Formats: sequence, C-alpha cells, structure tokens
Amino acid sequence: KQWYQRRVRGTTFLVNIITIKQSQNLIIMEENNRPMPSLRVGSFNCNGLGNRNKRDVVLRWLKNKPEEIILLQETHTTSSTEEDWKKSWDGEILFNHGTSNSTGVNFLFK
Repeated sequence: KQWYQRRVRGTTFLVNIITIKQSQNLIIMEENNRPMPSLRVGSFNCNGLGNRNKRDVVLRWLKNKPEEIILLQETHTTSSTEEDWKKSWDGEILFNHGTSNSTGVNFLFK
C-alpha cells in the first residue's frame, strides 16, 4: 500500500486511497469516491474536575455534545476517584492521572 501525506490546517495526515476535502469548516474523507463514516473528536481543558459538582455539570454538558470521543486535559484525577467518574459517565473512560496536581488526561468514549 502506498501512503500519501496530506496537510490540513497545519496538521499532516497519512492517508491511503482516501481523498480529504475541506468544505467550509468540515473535513470530508472519501474512499474510492464514497463518503467514509465520520468520527467527531473534541478536546476540553477542564482546569480541574476534582470537585464532584463541577465534574457532574461538565460531564452532563459533554454528554449532549456531538463528539463521540472527548479528550480532557488537566482533570486532576486520582485512582481513588475513578469509580466516581465511571458512575457519572455512560461510556468508557481511559485515565492517565499524571504526577502532579496540575496534570491528568482522560479519554471519554460515548
């Protein structure tokens, strides 16, 4: 298989038999001139979600967003709060707690 490099909005993608078109603010991927399924990914800097009330408000807000995968930065999670997160989120969560009070990333899947 031959891979091609495509640059979209400053980011380089490797594609194989895929055409990437940009229409307004959407990136449309096609394979053999047929649209491919789309995947929405969002990113959010939380500035800390150690507080349960703030976490619940943010997670409810994220559930209503169209993105299927959500990347959260500066979550301030610990291994002892994982179960609380899992109870508040319907999908799967991957945790990386980090090593200081200002780190931690989570991957939320709907």
